[in-house]
Parts: sequence; structure tokens; C-alpha cells
Amino acid sequence: MRLFLKPPLILFFTAIFTIFIVSKDFALANQGRRIKFAFAGIKFENIPPESRERIIGDIISVISSKPQIELLRPDDVKNLIGEGRVNLILTDFKPDSVFAAGRSLNVDYIMFGYLSNVSKDTRHIFIAGKIYRFDIGSHRYYTIDVEQVYSRFYEVVNVIEKEFINSVLPEKTTLKILPVVIVFSLLLAGVFALILSSGKTSNPEGPGTSEPL
Repeated sequence: MRLFLKPPLILFFTAIFTIFIVSKDFALANQGRRIKFAFAGIKFENIPPESRERIIGDIISVISSKPQIELLRPDDVKNLIGEGRVNLILTDFKPDSVFAAGRSLNVDYIMFGYLSNVSKDTRHIFIAGKIYRFDIGSHRYYTIDVEQVYSRFYEVVNVIEKEFINSVLPEKTTLKILPVVIVFSLLLAGVFALILSSGKTSNPEGPGTSEPL
């Protein structure tokens, strides 16, 4: 017994299969694209050691939480290019020096900054300074100005995440291209269904019939 699928069923199953395969390929491609990001550290002034560690830890935490980013932490950067070049980045800010360091590290972005406690009250910490992101590809600086009490420094971290991290993540192209994939799949399935249906047409009188004499 022969089993024939009707053209609408062929159209449906072919379209679903094509959409699944193409969407899966795009999802895997997006997962494989990782941004290389170096966090060179922060130059601190008049800020207690435990507060410094917490600030560095919070910034590292928000960057490393992004699976699309391959992060070099301050210790990694120091080991790769040396403490002298790191100190130069943190004190000099010259684009050519940062660019050269970025090429040596083979990264897309370098982030660093300087923060100082400007409070005259020893019981409180008020942090002022700047956080920089240098884009190696465009040879350009981006800056976040910091003026915040230490107890609310998480707000600065949120700004860093929004403006310096999320803004450089690769876009997910799967959903954008899905309508095109669907249309292409339907067209392909339609052609395939027409070919099969035309191949099954036969003479309604059956083979070997002839008109009587």
C-alpha cells in the first residue's frame, strides 16, 4: 500500500523543518560571537581597601555575567602587558597608549577609571571620578562621570552595565531574520508540493483503454 501526503501536509512539514534548521544555525552562530573586553582596573585615592575591593568586584561581576563577553580581569591585564603599562593607562589616558595596550591584549574594548573620596567627613565616603571605555576599533573614548555616595555605588554599576556593557553586545539576529526564513520556507515547500502533485496525475480512463470500433 502506498502512502501519499497531500500537498498541504507536505507544505506544512517542509516549512517547519526548514525553519527549525535555519533558526538553530543562527542561534548557534550568535552564541559563538563573543566580545573581548579588558577591565584594566581603577586608580583609587583616599578610599579604604575594603571599599576598593567591593567596587572592583561589583564591576567584574556585572561584566562577567554576560555570556557574550570574554573578560580579562585587572590581574589578567597586568600579567599580560605588565604593571608599568597598566599604571600608564590609569594615569596617562592618552588614546595612543590605550590603543597600543588593546592591540597587545587583542581585545575590542578596554575599561578603566579613577575614583576619589572627596568627602570631608571621615564617617562617610563620597566618590567622584570617571570611568572610561576605550573602543579599539573606532579609537574612541566613552566616559561616565561619577558623583555618588559609596552606599549607593550600585547605581553607578547599573549605569556601567547599561552604557558600557549592554550597548556593545551582539544583537540577536534569529528573531529579526525569522520572517524571511518563514517566507522562503513556504515558497520552497510550495514548489516541492507542486512537483509531487503534478507527478501523481494520470489518465482518468486508466492505462490501455480504447474506444470500441
